[in-house]
Parts: sequence; structure tokens; C-alpha cells
Amino acid sequence: MRILILRIAFIIYRCFFCKIVTALVTGVIMSPIGVLLGGVNFTDLAIVVKDAVGDAPVIVISYRAFIQTVIDFTLIALAIFVIVKGINKDQHKYSRFYLG
Repeated sequence: MRILILRIAFIIYRCFFCKIVTALVTGVIMSPIGVLLGGVNFTDLAIVVKDAVGDAPVIVISYRAFIQTVIDFTLIALAIFVIVKGINKDQHKYSRFYLG
């Protein structure tokens, strides 16, 4: 039964929490960071490897997604750390009642 609850919690986490954090980072956090860095537009962050020649398209390395993913991961890791820290603190507070 606990495995089923764990699986359901993981599915809810993947479906909702990641999407919420991604929307938060993309829509709310990246804009002020861009302003603080001197008006950087994160949608245009890329390194041009080779310019377009004839029919060949331009080849770029877009690192915008990498920066957003790092910030997403940091926020998710922080949230999980706070939740686990609270659970451990709560278990420690009540453990003396269960251990005798």
C-alpha cells in the first residue's frame, strides 16, 4: 500500500510541481534576472557556431534552456530539502512517544 501511495505522490509531483516551477522560472524569475543583468533577453541567448550559407541554416548553441533548467532544478531541490527537513524534524519531535 505504501508503494502505491509513493507512486501516486511521484506522479503528482511530476505532473504538477515541475510544471509549476517551470512556469514560475520562465514567466516570473527570468525577467527580473534579465533586468538585473543589464537588460539581457534570455530568449535570445545563443552562440552562433556557423552562419547561414545558401540553403544551409544557421547553426547555434542555445544555452537559454540550460540556464532555465538549472534554476528549475535548484528551486525543486530547495523545495524537496525543506519538505524532508520538516518531516525529519516532525518525526524527531514525536519519536520519543513511539520508542517509549
